[in-house]
Amino acid sequence: MSKNRAQTIPADRRAIVTQNASWVGPIPDPASLEAFRRLVPDAPERILTMAEEEARIRRDTMQRDHDSINRTKEADVLGYHEGVKRGQWFSFIIIMSCIIGAVVCSIHGDTKVAITLAGGGFAGIAYQFIAGRAKK
Repeated sequence: MSKNRAQTIPADRRAIVTQNASWVGPIPDPASLEAFRRLVPDAPERILTMAEEEARIRRDTMQRDHDSINRTKEADVLGYHEGVKRGQWFSFIIIMSCIIGAVVCSIHGDTKVAITLAGGGFAGIAYQFIAGRAKK
């Protein structure tokens, strides 16, 4: 039998064979890079430059996102503490107003009003301590 003899395959026995190649990431395998180089001489360098630029952009974007998230968290914490401080000052002003009002009313002889004002102020303080501990 001759090695150069062409074999004919009947039409009903023929098959179509396809081959597919893929890679994960921006850089293909060396064989594919070589095939690209045969088509376009500077293709491997261009592909590597593109991969390096993409990686640099991804790192910069991740760093910028990370910094932005940290600034947002920091602003939220500062805003929370400012709100707590403002609430404490308003509570202090309201309670002191009740106490001063109670003293003025007691000096003028309105003891029932004085007791109501003082009791309301102290009840407010007590409620905040109890409610504040219950929330924790």
